[in-house]
Amino acid sequence: MAFLNLTRAPLILTALILRGAFAAFDAVAQQKPVSITDGCQQACADLDTIFGPASALHYPSNDPTFTIWDAKQAAVTPACRVEPSNVADVTQILAILTRHWCTFAVKGGGHSRAVDASNSVGGVTVDMGRLDVIEVAADRQSARLGAGLVLREAYQGVEAEGVSFVGGRVASVGLAGYTMGGGFSNLTPKMGLAVDNVLGYELVLPNATVVNVTYESEPDLYFALRGGANNFGIVTHFTVRVVPQGKQLFAEKIFSSNYTDSVLAEAHRLTTSLANDTDMAYWTRYAYNQSSSTYVHSLSMAYLQPELEPAVFAGVNAIPFESSTQKVDWMSNIATDVPFGLRHLFTTLTYTPSAELDARIYSIFREEVAAVAAAEGFAPSVVIQPLHANAIRAARARGGSALGLESPDGGPLTIALLTFGWSSAADDAAMYAFAESFRARSETAAREMGLLNRFLYINYCKEDQDPFGGYGEENKQRLQSIQAKVDPEGIFTSSGLNRGYFKLR
Repeated sequence: MAFLNLTRAPLILTALILRGAFAAFDAVAQQKPVSITDGCQQACADLDTIFGPASALHYPSNDPTFTIWDAKQAAVTPACRVEPSNVADVTQILAILTRHWCTFAVKGGGHSRAVDASNSVGGVTVDMGRLDVIEVAADRQSARLGAGLVLREAYQGVEAEGVSFVGGRVASVGLAGYTMGGGFSNLTPKMGLAVDNVLGYELVLPNATVVNVTYESEPDLYFALRGGANNFGIVTHFTVRVVPQGKQLFAEKIFSSNYTDSVLAEAHRLTTSLANDTDMAYWTRYAYNQSSSTYVHSLSMAYLQPELEPAVFAGVNAIPFESSTQKVDWMSNIATDVPFGLRHLFTTLTYTPSAELDARIYSIFREEVAAVAAAEGFAPSVVIQPLHANAIRAARARGGSALGLESPDGGPLTIALLTFGWSSAADDAAMYAFAESFRARSETAAREMGLLNRFLYINYCKEDQDPFGGYGEENKQRLQSIQAKVDPEGIFTSSGLNRGYFKLR
């Protein structure tokens, strides 16, 4: 491949992440009106000439249909928003942006919590929503999916052919970001993470040329795209593995606090001694209900067969519960909808499975919630889910992913996610401090028990976490080397043009 070999004085960014009590990432400051550079004004003018006639170029003063999940991102002002329809459009857009040295963000589904990740602060937002192709191969072994799809759209398209793919559980999440960060699924215990079931990528490189990336054709880039996020260009299409799949079970049970230990013990059994049933997936959620000042503990169960009471969940079903829902349906209908309009934050840690540590994390959660429970619109929860040993093994296929997954004795891991929303920017500092304190205390507890794992699931990370460091130093250095090779100008770096989300350099 030929890459641009241009030189440009690097732009200098100072990254400031504040820690400690009431310390926060400067999300509020990033939402203030920004000065749109002459380069971005000219880039928008050039884009308007090409895309305006197709109603695919929008200025913020007249863009009423644009929506994005996180209110922090919704509050920023780009210079303009452009909607490519195909890979040729993306190459034109990227060439114009680099020619005028205009910053940009790429929006798939737009579920990032970080400002500037999928809606540009003063630059151009490249909205991929029109890249929505769904093509199931004649042999029904793979499907070509556009990077602008959200998961419900992708499910609906492939289900029409009687197949499914390794996709997520939230309907409006974008296929692209979900997949490139890893991708938990009801199919993960059987097939691995979403990123381990991508057979090929159509990628627009930083020099605005197109390359089709497979393990056979571009092994370095194929490795890098399996966990390296948005550091190597813009993915326009994925070729993913599909498998026959009909309707499946989804069930959820809500338990009183009296049975928390019983639920966690049974969940631990599902992760360890019952994990050979790969039709089974589960996750627990421990949530604070602000309106009632109470905590709700639930366990969600999925089963790939149309069975209402599969034997593997007999232990869960034997625990007294307060309420229960269950249905057998297509995944496109099981995938949940989430409300728009709140400010959101995630943070995460990984550890060797332990019901005792799960309970300790719940206790830390309650203690930390107490300090900020009155924040307007506050809706926090801790989600705990397993990464089964079979899924960890799947990450080694076709040269291995960048994730660097390792577990003691080849066993499973547990991924804990703190996820929450709130309403007011005035509470940003308190919310970031809440997340930081919860994570620090949870990591300390896991470390003291000898259970903390280095891996950080990038789709759940807070801005000040280092997911690439969690992949292991060898993988991180390899990613940085590949990134420097394909992007010598540093367009997809923290001092370049595409600065949002997690950067390798």
